[in-house]
Amino acid sequence: MRPAPDGAFTPVADVSPPHWLSQRGGTVNDASCLNRTSVYGVVRPRTDDQVREALVFARSHGLAVAVSGTQHSMGGQASFPGALILDMRDMNRVLVDEVASTVRVGAGATWRDVLEATHPKGLSVAAMPSIDVLSVGGTVSVNAHGADFRTGSLASTVRSIRLMLADGTVREIDRSNDPGLFRAVIGGYGLFGVILEVELDAVDNALYDVRERRVPTSSFADLFENELVPDDDYRMMYAHLSTSPRTFLDEAIVHTYRRVDDDGEPIPPLRQDQDSRVARLVLNLARHGGVAQRIKWAGERKVLPRFRALWSPATRPCAPRRPASSPATRRCTTTSACSGTG
Repeated sequence: MRPAPDGAFTPVADVSPPHWLSQRGGTVNDASCLNRTSVYGVVRPRTDDQVREALVFARSHGLAVAVSGTQHSMGGQASFPGALILDMRDMNRVLVDEVASTVRVGAGATWRDVLEATHPKGLSVAAMPSIDVLSVGGTVSVNAHGADFRTGSLASTVRSIRLMLADGTVREIDRSNDPGLFRAVIGGYGLFGVILEVELDAVDNALYDVRERRVPTSSFADLFENELVPDDDYRMMYAHLSTSPRTFLDEAIVHTYRRVDDDGEPIPPLRQDQDSRVARLVLNLARHGGVAQRIKWAGERKVLPRFRALWSPATRPCAPRRPASSPATRRCTTTSACSGTG
């Protein structure tokens, strides 16, 4: 497809779809299922050369190119009408350098892939989103953040990026080598090239004491500024605002992660996936308001703290260390992925 002056797309004449397309024509959608888009086709490259071949084909036939991973950027950024879609999920190699404390990650790898590679070596990443199903390339493209309020967004933990430009040239960029392009690519939504690989900071695994408390929204700033920020052992935090009609936006549940000594005990294993069907059902019912919203908020306040204390091991580095002394307290290992929001 080729852009027409009015913004519509007209067919490219005499273009036979290449054999390497994993999908010819049809539509793609993102995780929201709200952005169904008609496309020229989808290719799933496994090597740099295959990415380059796709870009050369698109350029020679006037096709737009959109880059996607697990497609959780829910604004339609991972697709474009009539475009050739680069589905990067097969470029998912993860290499851990224990000496340099870095991880080199293929753009299509998920954060779960990264954690599974680093955890056995006693390492984790310095920052990541609060769910582990996102692709690393996509996360870098939107400069996502996690629950680590001290590190902030992902940008500060990216050492370097291997990038393919539209002409097929591969560039290794960092804060010293083409810093302008490096800054543009992080949070650039794929507009400056195709991210092939990302080098990330790695850190030692750690244990955290996880607590949940309910506070008036008006008191949150005081809690954050006077208790959490001054204590350097508080490394992560997130909060859920009430959507119940009776306390709408007036109340919040604050989840905090405070670093503790490991007492020489081994780091617990990663957890496996948890069944989220019940939570999704409750969330969908709560969208209709009223009683369902009150039930959802009551569940977050009273049921989830007790349930979380009994969780079996999960993919996020957040495994219970021992039975908690109270339903709202538990121990977990390591990074921003521990927020439990996914």
